[in-house]
Amino acid sequence: MIILDELKTKKRVVNKELADFLQVSCNTIRQDIKDLARVNRLTIVHGGALPIEPNSVR
Repeated sequence: MIILDELKTKKRVVNKELADFLQVSCNTIRQDIKDLARVNRLTIVHGGALPIEPNSVR
């Protein structure tokens, strides 16, 4: 998935930048990020997402 690939490369993704890059709405990106957070693939932060810390407990 592109969002996870971007996280591996950049270590942080920003909703607006992803929306522009993928030519979709910010709402679409937010929903995709929420879905990925729900299955513990990333951590939501204000305006974007960060990778899951390897030793974090959820």
